[in-house]
Amino acid sequence: MHLTFDNAKDFYRVAEGRQLQIDSRSITPQNADESIFIALSGKHTDGHQFLADVHAKGVRFFIVRWVPEGLDGHFFVADNPLIALQELCALHRQRFHYPVVGITGSNGKTILKEWLAELLAEKFNIIKSPKSYNSQLGVPLSVWQMSDRHNLAIFEAGISTRDSMKPLAQVIRPTIGIFTNIGTAHDEGFSSRSEKIREKLQLFNQSEVIIFNSAQQELRDEILNWHFSHPNCQLISWGTNENDVVKIKIIEKNTRKTVLDIYFNASPKRLQLPFADSASLENALHCIIAMWHLTKDADYIDKSLSKILNSHMQPAMRLVRKKGINRCTLIDDSYNNDLAGLRVALEFLALHAVPNRPRTLILSDMLQSGLSHEAICREVEALIGRFDVSRLLLVGQEWANLQVPPDLFVQNFADTASLLAAIDRAELTFIEENILIKGARSFGFEQIVARLEEKIHGTRLEINLDAVGHNLGYYKSLLKPGVKIMAMVKAFAYGSGSHEIAQYLQQKGCDYLAVAYADEGITLRQQGVSLPVMVMNPSADSFALLHSYRLEPEIYGFRILQEWLRFNAAAESSPPIHLKIDTGMHRLGFLPNEIGRLCEIIRQHKDILSISGIFTHLAGADEERLATFSQQQLHLFESAAAQVEHAYGKTMLKYALNSAGIVRFPDAQYDMVRLGIGLYGIEANGIQQSHLQAVATLKTTISQIKNLQPGDTVGYGRHGQITRPSRIATLAIGYADGYRRMLGNGKGHFWIHGKQAPTVGRICMDMCMADITHIPEAQEGDEALVFYDAETLQQLANQLDTIPYEVLTGIGERVKRIYFSA
Repeated sequence: MHLTFDNAKDFYRVAEGRQLQIDSRSITPQNADESIFIALSGKHTDGHQFLADVHAKGVRFFIVRWVPEGLDGHFFVADNPLIALQELCALHRQRFHYPVVGITGSNGKTILKEWLAELLAEKFNIIKSPKSYNSQLGVPLSVWQMSDRHNLAIFEAGISTRDSMKPLAQVIRPTIGIFTNIGTAHDEGFSSRSEKIREKLQLFNQSEVIIFNSAQQELRDEILNWHFSHPNCQLISWGTNENDVVKIKIIEKNTRKTVLDIYFNASPKRLQLPFADSASLENALHCIIAMWHLTKDADYIDKSLSKILNSHMQPAMRLVRKKGINRCTLIDDSYNNDLAGLRVALEFLALHAVPNRPRTLILSDMLQSGLSHEAICREVEALIGRFDVSRLLLVGQEWANLQVPPDLFVQNFADTASLLAAIDRAELTFIEENILIKGARSFGFEQIVARLEEKIHGTRLEINLDAVGHNLGYYKSLLKPGVKIMAMVKAFAYGSGSHEIAQYLQQKGCDYLAVAYADEGITLRQQGVSLPVMVMNPSADSFALLHSYRLEPEIYGFRILQEWLRFNAAAESSPPIHLKIDTGMHRLGFLPNEIGRLCEIIRQHKDILSISGIFTHLAGADEERLATFSQQQLHLFESAAAQVEHAYGKTMLKYALNSAGIVRFPDAQYDMVRLGIGLYGIEANGIQQSHLQAVATLKTTISQIKNLQPGDTVGYGRHGQITRPSRIATLAIGYADGYRRMLGNGKGHFWIHGKQAPTVGRICMDMCMADITHIPEAQEGDEALVFYDAETLQQLANQLDTIPYEVLTGIGERVKRIYFSA
C-alpha cells in the first residue's frame, strides 16, 4: 500500500500514537512497525539516503520531501520535513488542555525544568522535555510525548536567531511562561538585546501567566511593553522591588546558604536554601513561584523544598556513562523514572553500549506515572523488547503483571537494600556488561551506582557530551554546504577518552576521525566505531593492521610511500591513503619542490594506489601576525593539490584548516576541515570563545584535613612553611595524574566551595596539599575543582607556562573519565 499526504491533519489521523524517529540507527525490527521516520536534511547528511534502510527494517510511516520509487507506506510529503514535523506536533498539542509550562531565556532553562518537575512530582503526572531538547527539532520531539495520562507539561525553548521562536510557540502553546534571564548568549543573531528579548517573548503570546525576575531592567521593560498588546496575560514579577508581585527579602546569606522571606501575600514565608550563588537562587525562586501559582499550597512547597533542596538531593546529571567493575559499562540515570525517560535512557544505552556485550536494565517502580500497574508493564515490555535487554533486575512492587520472553533473565527485589545485599553475597554478579541503572529518586539507586562503579581514583574528569555536540554544531554552522569534518581524537581525544568521544561523534554525524597511531585506530574499531579513520603516524610494520581494520594512513614522505607501494603490490586491496604536503610547518610532508617527483610515482602506480585525501597543516592559523604566511601556505597547497590530482586523474578530498583556521580563513574550507581543540571547548584564536561550551571538568576530593600551627611544615623537603594557625587539606591528585610538580608552593590553586585554595609544599606523585584556612565550610570528602571552564583551564595553562592542549592531554589515564548528557 502506498499513500501520500500533503497536510499534517490527514497524516496525523493515521500516524497518531507512533514514535518519532530521526536517526536510522535507533530503529530496530522491534520498534519499526510503530515508528515514523523523518527524513531531515542538513549540511552534511540527508535522511532520504536512509529511507530504503529503515523501510527494510519495517518502517511504513515517513515524513519526506519526495517519495522514493518502489517503497510502500504512508508518506507525508512536504518541502521542509522539519516544518512538517512541527505542524504535526502542533496538532498533537491541541488535543490536551492541562497546564503547559514554557521556559525560555539565556541560561538555566534545563536545570530549571528538571528542578520544577522534581518539586512537583508528588502533585502532578508530568511530561517534560527530555535532556536539553529545546531546539526547532527538540521541541516537537518533546511535545509529541504528551498523552492523556499526564496533567502537567514542562517544555523549554531555545533560539539563536530572529524569526525562530514563532514555530516553537505554535508547538508548545504554553499556558504558563517562565522567562529565566537575558544574557549575551546568541547576541550575534540579533541587532540588539531588546530584539532578542522580543523574539523570545513570542513564546508567550497565548499564555495566561508570565513569571520573571524584575532585577534585569531591560528584560522587565520589554515585558511591560509586550504586555500592552497582551493585556490578558498576568505578569508575576518577583524580586526586591516594592512593585513586584512577589517580594523577596534576603535575611541572611553566606557561602553555604541563603535565608529569605518570600511574600506570596501579606504574610512572609521564610525559606532556607542551601546555596548562595545567584544562578541557583534565581532557578529556585522561579520554581517556588511557579509552584505557588500551580498549587497555592505553601505546606507542599515547604515540604518539597525540604526534601529536594535542603537535603542536598538536587537534580543530578542525567545519563552519565561510567566505568564499572569487572569491565562493565554503567549508564547512570538514577534520579527519576518515567516511561518517556526510560525510552530516552534505553536509546542512550543503545548508542553508547560496548558492542557485543549483554545489556542489563536495573529498574525501579514508576511513581506518579498516571497509569495502572498493568499499563506500565505493557509499555515496559515493549521497550525492553525493542532495545535488546538481556537481563532485567526489577526493584519494587509494580512488576507482578510483567510478561517477558522466556529467554530474558528476570529477577525481582522488594527494595534497593535487597538488591545490594544480593551483590554483597555474590548472588548477583556483573561481568563485561552494559548496565542501565534507572530509578525513581526515592529508591536511592545512587547506592547501586556506587557499588558497581569501578573504584580507581578519587580524581575524575567529567566530560559533557552535550557540550561536545554543541561545539561540533557551532563549527558546522561556519562551514559551507557539503564541507566535511574530520574530528581529531588522537592523544586519547585530547584527554577526554578516544572511543567514548568517537562513538558520540559518529552518532552526531561526523564524517572522519583522525588518530596519531595505528593502535588508537584499532581500539576505535574494536569499540564499534565504523567512521573512516586516518592514522597520522603509520609505520611499515603496522600496514597489515591498517588493512585489517580499514584504517587510512597518512603518507608524508618517499620512504613510507615506497614501503606502502611494496606492501600493496602483494595485497588484493588496501585502504585509501592521505597525502600530506609540507607548505611551511616543516614537520611532516612532501615539500613543494618534491611534488613533481611525487606525481611521477603516482602516475606509475595508479593501479595499486587509492588516494582519499590530500592536506596540509597551517603553522600559525591562530595568530593574526602570521596571516600572510598562512595565506602563502594555502596558495602552495592549492598548487600542489592541483598537480597531484592531475597526475592521479581523479579528484580527492582537499583540506588544510584546523580549528583556528576554520574561524580565520572561511574561504579556504575546500572539501573538509580538521576539528581539534575547538571540539573540546577551546577557541584557539581567542575571538569566538563565547560560542563554545566547556567540555571537561577536572575534580578531585579532600582526603584529609589537618590543623597545623606556626613552625609546622608540609610535604617533601619541608618546603611548605606554616606561619599562622592553618587548616591544610590533602587532595587526591598528584603529578602522576597530570597535576605538575611546578604547581606546588602556592603557584597552583583549587576551587573549593567557590573559593581559591592555594597549594602548600611540593606536589607529590599521588597527592598534594592546599591551604583551606579561609574556607571553614570545607570538609573531608568535599570536591575540589582543578578547572571547570575555558577560563580556569587557561589559568592553569598560564601557571604552567603552556597551552590548554598540553594540560588536557597530560591528564593521566588512571584518572577516571565520566561521561554525561544533561
